Amino acid sequence: MNFNKTNTDAQRYKTYPAKRVYIGDLHEGQWLPDEKILASRYGKLKTVRICGTVTKKKEDTKEVAEESFISDNLIDNKKIFFQIDDGTGRLNCTIWGIQFEDYSNITYGSLVDLVGNTKFYRNEANLNIKFIRKIENPNYEIYHILEVLKRRKIEPTFEIEKITPINFNDFDFESKNKDEDENLADSILKEIENNEKNDRRKNIEESVEKNEPNSDLFKGLDQMDDIVVYIQENDKGDGVSIEDVAKKFSINMDEIKKIIDQLCQDVKIYKVHPGFYSSY
Repeated sequence: MNFNKTNTDAQRYKTYPAKRVYIGDLHEGQWLPDEKILASRYGKLKTVRICGTVTKKKEDTKEVAEESFISDNLIDNKKIFFQIDDGTGRLNCTIWGIQFEDYSNITYGSLVDLVGNTKFYRNEANLNIKFIRKIENPNYEIYHILEVLKRRKIEPTFEIEKITPINFNDFDFESKNKDEDENLADSILKEIENNEKNDRRKNIEESVEKNEPNSDLFKGLDQMDDIVVYIQENDKGDGVSIEDVAKKFSINMDEIKKIIDQLCQDVKIYKVHPGFYSSY
C-alpha cells in the first residue's frame, strides 16, 4: 500500500463533512486552545466550508536538509497560501502536500469553494485547506449565502464566551513587601468581582432593553426589516432605488446610506447597480 499517495479532493470532502459559514463568523469566534477547536455562534467548529474570492496567492516549498528523515516525498513539502474574501471578512488559508500545477487555474480574483479545518495563528482564525475548487457559476455564491442564512434561522445561536488574557505587565512581581503583596492580591480579587458584577448588570440591562417594545434599538431593527420587505415587494427585476427607500421611510440620504450599507453587510440585500438594491 502506498501511504504517500495524496487523497483526491472528493475523498477529502467525503471524509470531513463541513458546516457552511461566513468568514466573519470565524473571526467572531473564540479559539479554545485546550480542545484545539473554534467556539462560534453555531457551536464548536472543526471543519467548515466557505465561499469567497481569492485576494492573495503564494506558492512555497519548504526546504528540508539532506539528512532529514521527515519526508522523502517532495510533494509533502509544497504548500499554497490563499487569502479569501467573502464580503464579511478575509481569511488566511493554506493547503499542503500538493502539486502547484493542480491549482494553476485558481488565481487572484477567482471565486472558490473550499473546505478546511479551523486553526489559530498569530491571534486570528485560519484554515488548513482539505479541498478547494474554482467556481465558474457566480450563482453558487448566492446559494452558499442562502444556505448559511437558512442555518442561522433554523439552528439555535450559541453564546460565545470571550476569554480575555491577563496582562501580567500590569503587576509588580518584584515587590519585596509582604503587606503590599497581600494588598495587591486583595485589590485584584475585588477588581475581578466588581468586573463580574458589572458584566452581569450590563447583560441584564441589555436584555431588558432588547425586550422593551419602545426602545430605540427595537424600533431600529423593525425599520430595517421593513426596508427589506419594501425592497422585496417593489423590486421589478432591476432593484429598488435608494431615493425611493428614503422617500418611503422619510429618512435623509446620509442616514439611509448607513442603513443600506448595514443591510448589505448583514447579507439581507445586495447592490444590483449603483443606487439600486435587491433582496436575497
